[in-house]
Amino acid sequence: MNLHLPYERRYEGRMYTNQGACIEYYFRDRGAKETIILTNGWGTTYKSEWQRQLDAKGPDRSALRRMNLFLYNAQGMGRSTFVDSGNYLDSATKDLQDLINQMGFAKVHLVAHSMGGLVQLGMTRGHQSKAAIGTLTFVCSPAGNPLRYFPLAPLLVLDPELFAHSYAEGTLGLIARRLAEQTVLEELTHRIIQAMGIRYERGSFGELYRNFLTNRTAVSAALKAMIEQGDNIFAQVPQMTLRTLIVSSGKDFFVHRKAAEELRTKFPNSEHSYFPKCSHGPMFEDPEGFNRKLDQFFGCE
Repeated sequence: MNLHLPYERRYEGRMYTNQGACIEYYFRDRGAKETIILTNGWGTTYKSEWQRQLDAKGPDRSALRRMNLFLYNAQGMGRSTFVDSGNYLDSATKDLQDLINQMGFAKVHLVAHSMGGLVQLGMTRGHQSKAAIGTLTFVCSPAGNPLRYFPLAPLLVLDPELFAHSYAEGTLGLIARRLAEQTVLEELTHRIIQAMGIRYERGSFGELYRNFLTNRTAVSAALKAMIEQGDNIFAQVPQMTLRTLIVSSGKDFFVHRKAAEELRTKFPNSEHSYFPKCSHGPMFEDPEGFNRKLDQFFGCE
Protein backbone atom coordinates (compact mmCIF):
# COMPACT_ATOMS: atom_id res chain seq x y z
CA MET A 1 0.00 0.00 0.00
CA ASN A 2 2.52 2.61 -1.07
CA LEU A 3 1.18 6.09 -1.76
CA HIS A 4 4.02 8.58 -2.23
CA LEU A 5 2.62 11.68 -0.55
CA PRO A 6 4.44 14.59 1.10
CA TYR A 7 2.49 14.07 4.31
CA GLU A 8 1.05 10.84 5.57
CA ARG A 9 1.12 9.10 8.90
CA ARG A 10 -0.06 5.51 9.23
CA TYR A 11 -1.38 3.92 12.36
CA GLU A 12 -2.39 0.35 13.09
CA GLY A 13 -3.94 -0.57 16.38
CA ARG A 14 -6.95 -1.75 18.34
CA MET A 15 -9.70 0.21 20.02
CA TYR A 16 -12.34 -0.85 22.56
CA THR A 17 -15.94 0.12 21.87
CA ASN A 18 -18.81 0.56 24.31
CA GLN A 19 -20.04 -2.93 23.33
CA GLY A 20 -16.85 -4.41 24.81
CA ALA A 21 -15.35 -5.40 21.47
CA CYS A 22 -11.69 -4.76 20.70
CA ILE A 23 -11.64 -3.54 17.09
CA GLU A 24 -8.58 -3.76 14.85
CA TYR A 25 -8.09 -0.66 12.67
CA TYR A 26 -5.77 0.97 10.14
CA PHE A 27 -5.60 4.76 9.72
CA ARG A 28 -3.87 6.91 7.12
CA ASP A 29 -3.71 10.45 8.45
CA ARG A 30 -3.16 13.06 5.74
CA GLY A 31 -4.10 15.98 7.98
CA ALA A 32 -7.30 16.40 5.96
CA LYS A 33 -10.60 17.68 7.33
CA GLU A 34 -12.54 14.78 5.80
CA THR A 35 -12.13 11.02 6.24
CA ILE A 36 -13.20 8.11 4.07
CA ILE A 37 -14.24 5.10 6.13
CA LEU A 38 -14.11 1.73 4.37
CA THR A 39 -16.38 -0.93 5.90
CA ASN A 40 -15.97 -4.60 5.00
CA GLY A 41 -18.54 -7.11 3.90
CA TRP A 42 -19.59 -10.37 5.49
CA GLY A 43 -16.76 -12.43 6.98
CA THR A 44 -13.89 -10.47 5.46
CA THR A 45 -10.94 -8.35 6.59
CA TYR A 46 -9.92 -4.91 5.41
CA LYS A 47 -6.76 -6.35 3.84
CA SER A 48 -8.63 -8.94 1.80
CA GLU A 49 -11.20 -6.40 0.60
CA TRP A 50 -9.51 -3.04 0.11
CA GLN A 51 -5.77 -3.59 -0.43
CA ARG A 52 -5.93 -3.77 -4.24
CA GLN A 53 -8.03 -0.62 -4.31
CA LEU A 54 -5.54 1.29 -2.16
CA ASP A 55 -2.61 0.02 -4.22
CA ALA A 56 -4.17 0.94 -7.56
CA LYS A 57 -2.49 3.64 -9.61
CA GLY A 58 -4.19 7.01 -9.80
CA PRO A 59 -3.63 10.77 -9.79
CA ASP A 60 -2.52 12.58 -6.64
CA ARG A 61 -5.83 14.48 -6.62
CA SER A 62 -7.70 11.18 -6.21
CA ALA A 63 -10.05 11.03 -3.21
CA LEU A 64 -8.14 8.08 -1.78
CA ARG A 65 -4.96 10.16 -1.87
CA ARG A 66 -6.15 13.51 -0.54
CA MET A 67 -8.53 12.47 2.28
CA ASN A 68 -7.77 10.58 5.47
CA LEU A 69 -8.51 6.85 5.25
CA PHE A 70 -9.86 4.69 8.06
CA LEU A 71 -10.27 0.92 7.70
CA TYR A 72 -11.32 -1.55 10.37
CA ASN A 73 -12.32 -5.15 10.94
CA ALA A 74 -15.81 -5.69 12.29
CA GLN A 75 -16.41 -7.80 15.38
CA GLY A 76 -14.99 -11.31 15.05
CA MET A 77 -13.22 -10.56 11.77
CA GLY A 78 -9.45 -10.59 11.52
CA ARG A 79 -8.11 -9.91 15.01
CA SER A 80 -11.17 -7.99 16.22
CA THR A 81 -12.89 -9.70 19.13
CA PHE A 82 -16.49 -10.87 19.08
CA VAL A 83 -19.09 -10.03 21.73
CA ASP A 84 -22.30 -12.02 21.31
CA SER A 85 -25.01 -9.40 21.87
CA GLY A 86 -27.73 -11.37 20.09
CA ASN A 87 -27.89 -8.82 17.25
CA TYR A 88 -24.65 -8.60 15.30
CA LEU A 89 -25.70 -5.76 12.99
CA ASP A 90 -26.88 -3.55 15.84
CA SER A 91 -23.54 -4.05 17.62
CA ALA A 92 -21.61 -3.43 14.41
CA THR A 93 -23.47 -0.15 13.86
CA LYS A 94 -22.77 1.00 17.43
CA ASP A 95 -19.11 -0.01 17.01
CA LEU A 96 -18.79 2.21 13.96
CA GLN A 97 -20.34 5.14 15.82
CA ASP A 98 -17.93 4.60 18.71
CA LEU A 99 -14.92 4.41 16.39
CA ILE A 100 -15.87 7.68 14.69
CA ASN A 101 -16.33 9.41 18.05
CA GLN A 102 -13.09 8.10 19.55
CA MET A 103 -11.08 9.11 16.48
CA GLY A 104 -12.59 12.60 16.66
CA PHE A 105 -13.50 12.78 12.97
CA ALA A 106 -15.34 15.95 11.94
CA LYS A 107 -16.74 14.79 8.61
CA VAL A 108 -16.85 11.28 7.18
CA HIS A 109 -17.68 9.66 3.86
CA LEU A 110 -18.92 6.11 4.39
CA VAL A 111 -18.02 3.48 1.80
CA ALA A 112 -19.29 -0.02 2.52
CA HIS A 113 -19.21 -3.35 0.74
CA SER A 114 -21.93 -6.01 0.94
CA MET A 115 -23.00 -6.56 4.58
CA GLY A 116 -21.25 -3.32 5.51
CA GLY A 117 -24.05 -1.57 3.64
CA LEU A 118 -26.51 -2.79 6.26
CA VAL A 119 -24.28 -1.23 8.92
CA GLN A 120 -24.46 2.05 6.98
CA LEU A 121 -28.23 1.74 6.80
CA GLY A 122 -28.23 1.31 10.56
CA MET A 123 -26.27 4.55 10.88
CA THR A 124 -28.95 6.43 8.92
CA ARG A 125 -31.71 5.17 11.25
CA GLY A 126 -30.24 6.68 14.37
CA HIS A 127 -27.04 8.59 13.69
CA GLN A 128 -25.39 9.14 17.08
CA SER A 129 -21.78 9.86 16.16
CA LYS A 130 -20.43 13.38 16.50
CA ALA A 131 -19.18 13.56 12.92
CA ALA A 132 -21.18 14.85 9.98
CA ILE A 133 -21.86 12.28 7.26
CA GLY A 134 -20.90 13.75 3.90
CA THR A 135 -21.77 10.96 1.47
CA LEU A 136 -22.69 7.28 1.37
CA THR A 137 -21.40 4.62 -1.03
CA PHE A 138 -22.96 1.16 -1.20
CA VAL A 139 -20.90 -1.45 -3.06
CA CYS A 140 -22.89 -4.58 -3.95
CA SER A 141 -24.89 -4.07 -0.76
CA PRO A 142 -28.17 -5.84 0.02
CA ALA A 143 -31.35 -3.89 0.65
CA GLY A 144 -32.36 -6.05 3.58
CA ASN A 145 -32.13 -9.84 3.74
CA PRO A 146 -29.66 -10.84 0.97
CA LEU A 147 -31.08 -14.36 0.72
CA ARG A 148 -34.25 -13.16 -0.99
CA TYR A 149 -32.50 -13.48 -4.33
CA PHE A 150 -29.75 -16.08 -3.87
CA PRO A 151 -30.71 -18.44 -1.02
CA LEU A 152 -27.85 -20.90 -1.61
CA ALA A 153 -24.96 -18.44 -1.63
CA PRO A 154 -23.93 -18.68 2.08
CA LEU A 155 -23.66 -22.45 1.81
CA LEU A 156 -20.43 -21.92 -0.08
CA VAL A 157 -18.82 -21.04 3.24
CA LEU A 158 -21.05 -22.48 5.95
CA ASP A 159 -21.37 -25.88 4.26
CA PRO A 160 -19.35 -25.89 1.04
CA GLU A 161 -19.98 -29.55 0.33
CA LEU A 162 -23.75 -29.06 0.51
CA PHE A 163 -23.35 -26.02 -1.71
CA ALA A 164 -21.41 -28.11 -4.17
CA HIS A 165 -24.13 -30.74 -4.45
CA SER A 166 -26.99 -28.22 -4.40
CA TYR A 167 -25.67 -25.73 -6.90
CA ALA A 168 -22.88 -27.28 -8.95
CA GLU A 169 -24.12 -30.89 -8.95
CA GLY A 170 -21.08 -32.09 -7.08
CA THR A 171 -18.43 -30.54 -9.30
CA LEU A 172 -16.92 -28.69 -6.31
CA GLY A 173 -17.33 -31.60 -3.91
CA LEU A 174 -13.70 -32.70 -3.82
CA ILE A 175 -12.54 -29.15 -3.14
CA ALA A 176 -15.16 -28.63 -0.46
CA ARG A 177 -14.18 -31.76 1.49
CA ARG A 178 -10.60 -30.51 1.77
CA LEU A 179 -11.33 -26.88 2.67
CA ALA A 180 -10.28 -27.31 6.30
CA GLU A 181 -6.74 -28.41 5.39
CA GLN A 182 -4.64 -25.30 5.91
CA THR A 183 -1.81 -26.54 3.71
CA VAL A 184 -4.02 -26.56 0.62
CA LEU A 185 -6.47 -23.86 1.64
CA GLU A 186 -5.26 -21.14 -0.71
CA GLU A 187 -5.13 -23.35 -3.79
CA LEU A 188 -8.57 -24.81 -3.10
CA THR A 189 -10.03 -21.38 -2.48
CA HIS A 190 -8.58 -20.19 -5.76
CA ARG A 191 -10.27 -23.07 -7.58
CA ILE A 192 -13.63 -22.40 -5.90
CA ILE A 193 -13.54 -18.68 -6.66
CA GLN A 194 -12.44 -19.46 -10.22
CA ALA A 195 -15.35 -21.87 -10.62
CA MET A 196 -17.70 -19.16 -9.35
CA GLY A 197 -16.37 -16.75 -11.98
CA ILE A 198 -15.07 -14.26 -9.40
CA ARG A 199 -11.84 -12.44 -10.26
CA TYR A 200 -9.73 -12.15 -7.12
CA GLU A 201 -6.04 -11.79 -6.33
CA ARG A 202 -4.59 -15.17 -5.34
CA GLY A 203 -2.60 -13.64 -2.51
CA SER A 204 -5.83 -12.60 -0.77
CA PHE A 205 -7.53 -16.01 -0.91
CA GLY A 206 -5.79 -17.53 2.09
CA GLU A 207 -6.54 -14.65 4.45
CA LEU A 208 -10.13 -14.37 3.28
CA TYR A 209 -11.03 -17.99 3.85
CA ARG A 210 -8.92 -18.46 6.95
CA ASN A 211 -11.07 -15.70 8.40
CA PHE A 212 -14.22 -17.62 7.46
CA LEU A 213 -12.92 -20.86 8.93
CA THR A 214 -11.38 -19.49 12.14
CA ASN A 215 -14.18 -17.03 12.96
CA ARG A 216 -17.19 -19.20 12.25
CA THR A 217 -19.09 -18.08 15.36
CA ALA A 218 -18.96 -14.42 14.39
CA VAL A 219 -19.55 -15.18 10.69
CA SER A 220 -22.64 -17.22 11.59
CA ALA A 221 -23.92 -14.50 13.95
CA ALA A 222 -23.51 -11.92 11.19
CA LEU A 223 -25.39 -14.07 8.66
CA LYS A 224 -28.17 -14.73 11.19
CA ALA A 225 -28.55 -10.98 11.76
CA MET A 226 -28.70 -10.26 8.03
CA ILE A 227 -31.41 -12.86 7.54
CA GLU A 228 -33.47 -11.96 10.61
CA GLN A 229 -32.90 -8.20 10.83
CA GLY A 230 -31.96 -7.07 7.32
CA ASP A 231 -35.48 -6.37 6.03
CA ASN A 232 -36.44 -4.64 9.26
CA ILE A 233 -33.38 -2.38 9.10
CA PHE A 234 -34.17 -1.40 5.51
CA ALA A 235 -37.85 -0.74 6.29
CA GLN A 236 -36.89 1.69 9.07
CA VAL A 237 -34.50 3.76 6.94
CA PRO A 238 -36.09 7.15 6.19
CA GLN A 239 -35.91 8.62 2.73
CA MET A 240 -32.73 10.71 2.76
CA THR A 241 -31.26 13.46 0.62
CA LEU A 242 -27.63 12.52 1.28
CA ARG A 243 -25.54 12.26 -1.89
CA THR A 244 -25.18 8.54 -2.44
CA LEU A 245 -23.31 6.27 -4.84
CA ILE A 246 -24.80 2.82 -5.41
CA VAL A 247 -22.56 0.26 -7.11
CA SER A 248 -23.76 -3.04 -8.57
CA SER A 249 -22.20 -5.74 -10.75
CA GLY A 250 -23.43 -7.82 -13.65
CA LYS A 251 -22.12 -11.17 -12.37
CA ASP A 252 -22.78 -10.78 -8.65
CA PHE A 253 -23.84 -14.13 -7.22
CA PHE A 254 -24.32 -12.93 -3.64
CA VAL A 255 -26.30 -9.69 -4.00
CA HIS A 256 -28.64 -9.27 -6.95
CA ARG A 257 -28.43 -5.94 -8.78
CA LYS A 258 -32.14 -5.43 -8.03
CA ALA A 259 -30.94 -4.46 -4.56
CA ALA A 260 -29.54 -1.28 -6.12
CA GLU A 261 -33.02 -0.36 -7.35
CA GLU A 262 -34.41 -0.84 -3.85
CA LEU A 263 -31.65 1.27 -2.29
CA ARG A 264 -32.44 4.11 -4.68
CA THR A 265 -35.98 4.30 -3.28
CA LYS A 266 -34.45 5.39 0.06
CA PHE A 267 -31.79 7.63 -1.45
CA PRO A 268 -33.34 9.62 -4.32
CA ASN A 269 -30.25 11.85 -4.53
CA SER A 270 -28.16 8.89 -5.68
CA GLU A 271 -26.06 7.82 -8.64
CA HIS A 272 -25.87 4.26 -9.90
CA SER A 273 -22.64 2.77 -11.23
CA TYR A 274 -22.77 -0.62 -12.96
CA PHE A 275 -19.78 -2.93 -13.51
CA PRO A 276 -21.09 -5.51 -16.01
CA LYS A 277 -18.01 -7.76 -16.02
CA CYS A 278 -17.47 -7.87 -12.25
CA SER A 279 -19.01 -10.14 -9.65
CA HIS A 280 -19.32 -9.37 -5.94
CA GLY A 281 -16.21 -7.23 -5.49
CA PRO A 282 -15.68 -4.54 -8.15
CA MET A 283 -13.28 -2.65 -5.88
CA PHE A 284 -10.77 -5.53 -5.99
CA GLU A 285 -11.77 -6.96 -9.37
CA ASP A 286 -11.40 -3.62 -11.18
CA PRO A 287 -9.67 -1.36 -8.64
CA GLU A 288 -8.61 1.36 -11.07
CA GLY A 289 -12.06 1.54 -12.66
CA PHE A 290 -13.69 1.59 -9.23
CA ASN A 291 -11.40 4.36 -8.01
CA ARG A 292 -12.15 6.44 -11.11
CA LYS A 293 -15.85 6.15 -10.33
CA LEU A 294 -15.22 7.23 -6.72
CA ASP A 295 -13.25 10.23 -7.97
CA GLN A 296 -16.09 11.20 -10.31
CA PHE A 297 -18.52 10.96 -7.41
CA PHE A 298 -16.28 13.03 -5.12
CA GLY A 299 -15.54 15.55 -7.87
CA CYS A 300 -11.80 14.82 -7.86
CA GLU A 301 -11.30 14.38 -11.60
